[in-house]
Amino acid sequence: MDRLYIAHQGEMPQVDEIRWLVNAISKGKYIALAGHPGNGKSSALRFVADILRKPVSGRTCSQHEQEFNYLGRPKTNENNVTAYTGTEFTKALREGRIFLNEESSQMPRHMQKFLSTLLTDDFLDFVVLKEDGSEAPLREMRDEEDWKVDDFVYTETFNPPVNHTGRDGFELSHKSRMSPFNFCDLDSLLGAYVALERLGDDTLDLPLKERGVVYRGKGKEITLTEKVGDNWKTTKGEDLDEEDIEQQVTYKFFDRSLLKEGSVKDELIAKLDEKGEFYVKYLKFLTAVRGMVDKEGIIYDSLATESKDLMSSDSGKHETLEVVYPDQRILQEGFQEYQSWTEHLSPEDAMHAATYSMLDKILSGSMRFRLLNGKSQEKYLRSTASSVGLIPIPEDGTNEGE
Repeated sequence: MDRLYIAHQGEMPQVDEIRWLVNAISKGKYIALAGHPGNGKSSALRFVADILRKPVSGRTCSQHEQEFNYLGRPKTNENNVTAYTGTEFTKALREGRIFLNEESSQMPRHMQKFLSTLLTDDFLDFVVLKEDGSEAPLREMRDEEDWKVDDFVYTETFNPPVNHTGRDGFELSHKSRMSPFNFCDLDSLLGAYVALERLGDDTLDLPLKERGVVYRGKGKEITLTEKVGDNWKTTKGEDLDEEDIEQQVTYKFFDRSLLKEGSVKDELIAKLDEKGEFYVKYLKFLTAVRGMVDKEGIIYDSLATESKDLMSSDSGKHETLEVVYPDQRILQEGFQEYQSWTEHLSPEDAMHAATYSMLDKILSGSMRFRLLNGKSQEKYLRSTASSVGLIPIPEDGTNEGE
């Protein structure tokens, strides 16, 4: 697998999100992944699905969905005969896929109840529609239509209850049957490393560990591995043979405790400063915004201490900050915007141009999706950006734009 994947979650360094998902999916558990946008829920699931050679079918929930979104709609064919179309859900049941139900906190309660029968040991009693519209339990579809329902895995993602409901309002029988995993925010410096790698810039040399998974096929043993020195070993300390080494899928692991060491953190910040003063200032700004939206969201961030004063400076003036949560995409696009402007402007002017562009992107997203009065939000964000030094403070002390 040639794409970059860095695992960084888990309450314990021994259990990152890849190891957790491999274990859960291989045992056929029902999985609920929580975390803010950009924290890697879907990408982690798809990465593990590739390791286990299981295809994924996915959809995004809505507040107005009905059973036909899962079971199919009636459709008249060329012979004027009504048939029921398939869906990503029925495709996953038929072919034994992983089914990914995104934004499940948007699902209405009656739909949560509808899925509850599926999420039990009696899942073979769950009723689906045949092509002619007649009902049949999964047991019948397995035995008579050769549906691979025993290999089906149900997963869902949702955002924490900050500007969303999260799963607080979930129907209890649905919520209690899921195995939850919480995706924490990327540390700011890890986010910078990922963004620069994707932009083809290897300036940062973040100390990362190498880990892997050996999957030997359906029904066979899964082995978790790690690189110790120049050698690959199992997590129990046993040596791997050459066949296992060739077969394993590897990824990198970021230990958050690394950045508690001042020397590592200071070295990374110094390297970013050498590239231009925009980078560290932009990281502090985004860290502060994450903290404004969700104070718990910066617990593990190496720049949290430097950003806390920015979070609380004007907090009494706004009951709620409803801006778009700054995910990894916003970070990467900010770096890219800055690099683009440095080709035409001085470093200082490039920093200002990139900042105004990203502020507009965050604000337009918040107004589009949350129908907000953007003026107070705009003033607050611009004040925060100027406090870090990303944009100048106007002579009147306000930040109404240029």
